[in-house]
Amino acid sequence: MLILLLGWTIIVAVLYFVNRILDGAIVPPRLFLPIGGIILLLASYLIVSIMQYNRNIRSSHERIHRIEREIMDTLEQIRQHEANRTQASQPVAGTPKSYRRELETKSPKFIEKLREAVPGLTEGEENLCVLIKLNLKNKEIVHTLDIDSNTIYTFRSRLKRKLPLGENDTMDEWIRKLE
Repeated sequence: MLILLLGWTIIVAVLYFVNRILDGAIVPPRLFLPIGGIILLLASYLIVSIMQYNRNIRSSHERIHRIEREIMDTLEQIRQHEANRTQASQPVAGTPKSYRRELETKSPKFIEKLREAVPGLTEGEENLCVLIKLNLKNKEIVHTLDIDSNTIYTFRSRLKRKLPLGENDTMDEWIRKLE
């Protein structure tokens, strides 16, 4: 800013000498210094105002960039949270065969006793019983069997008709009790 004021002072001085050479043709000599001073003050004020305006703009841009970075970081955290939540809600993928192997280690006689209690079950119905025995929820069963979410209710209804349930038994309880 000091350099700018010095520059304006030099310009006023040059104008003063040009005015003297031209014998006061631009501005009468007695008015030159007051007019030059006013011009110098106005120019200085204008320069200071412009510099302040530029500093304010720069500061605003920095704040905007900082807020943008914060927004981007927050969006990334939201995406990560959603991805983690989605992964947590997804059942662990498995095949009916892998679940049968898991059940054989936990309850080796289950399939044999199920076939004795209910002869004529299809492989799909046995698979459904295995998944129920392992306490999988309907959503997990749908995912494992790769069926529509409404189809599970049809499968369960057909299986329920084949099971020898007592009056107070539910299908899931009956299957889980079978050892």
